[in-house]
This record gives sequence, C-alpha cells and structure tokens, in this order.
Amino acid sequence: MSLFTVTVPARQCALRYRHGRLDVVLGSGRHPRVWGARHVMVDLRDQLLALAPQEIPTADGVAVKASAVVRWSVADAVAFVERAADPVGHTYLAAQVALREVLGGLTVDEVVQRPCRASSGPT
Repeated sequence: MSLFTVTVPARQCALRYRHGRLDVVLGSGRHPRVWGARHVMVDLRDQLLALAPQEIPTADGVAVKASAVVRWSVADAVAFVERAADPVGHTYLAAQVALREVLGGLTVDEVVQRPCRASSGPT
C-alpha cells in the first residue's frame, strides 16, 4: 500500500472500515486511500484444508482411520470477516463432524466396498 492509494491484488477484495463500521468492499485494482480507514484483505481463491487422520467407529463398532481434504473459498467476504473469529477453524470442525457422520453410519464392509467421496461442487 502506498501513501495515497490502496492496491487490492487480483482474486482478493478489501473491506474498508471507518470509525469501526464497514464502509465499502473494494474489488481488485487501485483505490484512493481514505484517511482514518482500516483495510482488511480477504483472499477469494480456492483453498485446501487437510483434516488430520482420525479413528472413527463404524456402525458395527470397528474403528476406521480416515482423512479428508476440503476445498473451500470465500463467497461473502463480509460474513467471512465479521461472523467468526476463526472461520477456517469452523470449516475444519464442520468437515470433521461430516466425516464422522458419514462413516459412523456405514459398516466396515460398506466402507471397503466403495470409496466414500462427497463433493458439493465449486462454490
């Protein structure tokens, strides 16, 4: 950032706050600096979040070791910044719970017979 402008890189946006309130969402490009404002950069690109391997009991009581990778991106920059102190942590926990729900309802034979792949598609 320079003294007179704020440059927002491609595939990012900047939230400009003045006096503690959201003023405007700036898209990529160069914007005039507003004195007394604070800018929060938000990366809008796809990102990967790997879950650590975990032991999950199946429906028939046998523990299965499983891992997952979540592809995510920010659709609403304001909600991403303002609704949670750790939005990535929330995403990690939601993926852990979803993995446990899916595998917990299957038997070991069902897990072995078909690979468990869930996809919500691009967001």
